[in-house]
Amino acid sequence: MKFYIDTLVRWAAPKAGGLPKRPANFRTTGETIFSFSKPGRQGAQPLIEQTTAAAPPKRWWSRDGRVSKTTEELELTITEAVRTAPGCEAFVGVIVQRITPRSRLGATWELRGIKFGRTDREVAREALTPIVERMQREFRLTDGPIKGPMPKPPPSTDSPAAD
Repeated sequence: MKFYIDTLVRWAAPKAGGLPKRPANFRTTGETIFSFSKPGRQGAQPLIEQTTAAAPPKRWWSRDGRVSKTTEELELTITEAVRTAPGCEAFVGVIVQRITPRSRLGATWELRGIKFGRTDREVAREALTPIVERMQREFRLTDGPIKGPMPKPPPSTDSPAAD
């Protein structure tokens, strides 16, 4: 089969230039496969081999490297991070609410409320702001209803009674 392919390639090559000369240590993929089975080639020049194909590019949905967390886990993680800041040891916690992200990789949650406890509000806010910004890049919220428009109040039943 190899002889047939070489003959065909030489026949199809242009007469003026012919085939380019191959370096002595160059092997094609088919020859490389068979060269591994031939023992006794010690001390010979290393073969120039084709590299294996690179891994396929990542798909767009795998670019989101954020870790999924539930609301309770996220609230606890934020609270523990704030308590490690100096002056925030008495910090009680936060309330997290799920939102619709503005972009595909946007934040899926925001702070709904902050429970300061006996911590100074100014100190706690200064500690909380960079922590929340960092965690919005690291974590995505997995459960809970998506925040939508404010619900309409139910119709009042205080109308005068009909006789």
